Amino acid sequence: MKVYLRSFSSPDFTIVVDRGFIRLNLLRERIFDAISSTNPKDAIYLADETALKGDGTGYYYLANIFYKDGKNEESLKYIGKSMSCHYYPYSAVILKMKILMNEDTPPYKTELLNLADIFTSEQKETWESALMKGIIYLMNGAPTGEKRYFRLAWKKTPLEKRGKIAFQFKENGKNKKYYGKISPGISENEGHIYGHDLKEIDNEIFFDPRSDRNWKGLRVGTMVVFTLGFNAMGEVATDVKPYDPKQTKIVT
Repeated sequence: MKVYLRSFSSPDFTIVVDRGFIRLNLLRERIFDAISSTNPKDAIYLADETALKGDGTGYYYLANIFYKDGKNEESLKYIGKSMSCHYYPYSAVILKMKILMNEDTPPYKTELLNLADIFTSEQKETWESALMKGIIYLMNGAPTGEKRYFRLAWKKTPLEKRGKIAFQFKENGKNKKYYGKISPGISENEGHIYGHDLKEIDNEIFFDPRSDRNWKGLRVGTMVVFTLGFNAMGEVATDVKPYDPKQTKIVT
């Protein structure tokens, strides 16, 4: 016998309560959004009831709603609830990584590394999650994971987004500054920085001389200050400008 404690209807989904169990038929995130905007208590009720049966999907939907509203603390709260359930969508992991990656000082070596280590198939990874994992493994000195996920990010990233900076390395809320020198072989289209102070990166760092963010007319051997960004190709030096240590200030 079915007990209809609460019922919602729409052309493409129904929610029925049967002895305290909510059966969700073709629940769409957009429908959940609609319920939340109309009556947030109903959305929380649905999430709580599904969680009782070990499904954290509803909590993830709530987390995503709060994220879109710019309420990251609330979003993280519901991501935690989602991931404490027996089942939760991998999208919850991706969303948590995205929020933490944009904190003032991202926890690369703790929380983010734990999230990156959560296994899933490559089919479930998005270009953003693959890129974030590549960055996290790079910052933790794990070259196997770094190379694997940067390759996957390149494969999955839409062509028009491959060259765009998706993340910047931050510290205390600001893009962290590094120092190095312009390598031989600089051209109009490509430049590299060597002798830099990034211990996580052994090789020279690429930068694009054509970018409006970079100083024009840089020459081989010039000492520069730069920030570190990431796109689908991996690490990219950004905001590259001449630096004179004797003057103790950056050329502007």
